[in-house]
Amino acid sequence: MSHTAVKPVWVLVLIALALPALGAADTLPPDIGRIKQRNALIVAQFGGADGRGARAPFFMPDKNGRIYGFDVAMAEDIAGELGVDRVVFNRSAKTFSEVVQLLAEKKADVAISKLSVTTERALQIRYTRPYIVLRQALLVNRVQAARSRTQDVTALIRDAKLAGFKVGFEAATSYEEFTQQRFPDAVPVPHASWDDAFAAVKAGTTLAMFRDELEIKKLVRMYPDLSLTVQTVVFNDLTDPIAMAVPWDSTHLLAWLNIYLAGKNHQLTPEKLFESYEEIFDRQDENNPS
Repeated sequence: MSHTAVKPVWVLVLIALALPALGAADTLPPDIGRIKQRNALIVAQFGGADGRGARAPFFMPDKNGRIYGFDVAMAEDIAGELGVDRVVFNRSAKTFSEVVQLLAEKKADVAISKLSVTTERALQIRYTRPYIVLRQALLVNRVQAARSRTQDVTALIRDAKLAGFKVGFEAATSYEEFTQQRFPDAVPVPHASWDDAFAAVKAGTTLAMFRDELEIKKLVRMYPDLSLTVQTVVFNDLTDPIAMAVPWDSTHLLAWLNIYLAGKNHQLTPEKLFESYEEIFDRQDENNPS
């Protein structure tokens, strides 16, 4: 009997030792491998002009200036599921359009930034499935509406479609595109900030401002007397899906994130978010319009 023969079990052991460990960065798809290799997930997020931009309760600064909120918690949970130790937030984007640009330039692995799904943005990036679907809404100045010779704001929107009326929105956000789609005959009025759009509709310099229902509901809850001067209109047939996004070629990360979201089954609503982050209603001077 030859002593040079090696038992099959030892052959398997030697082969296994020679192979790289399962899940090592060099055996993974490039988009996942980069994250594992640096041991950090880079997240693009709206920072605003001063880097402290907020969209409560998705992301906002605490008393010490540290950013927290639903999107932040989700980013940290995703990093944990991927097996990396850190989340690095790239908050250099002064607008939401710049958040998309960060992904297009591959300066982040993923955007988690209350990012609306739009056809224009989808030309540059890939979206995950939505993790919350909001409805689009208007905040309408009652006095301006009365001057149109109708007290029925809903009829004014349905029949006249706000033709010739000024409709405000925050520039460089999804509502620039949504306003064009929904009210093509209105006079679009871009504002530098959400605060400016809110101030304009209160003052009556615009008939209405266009935004998602969560932001409108926040205002109504913060300012109970607001209903004396404005009326809220929520569109059941117009949605604003909010999703994560990745660079166009991060196909494996996209698939993984969709599996992650399916497993979490968040079923989020504005009301559920308000319950989890009730403190946002005590901080209107810091994070909300005045």
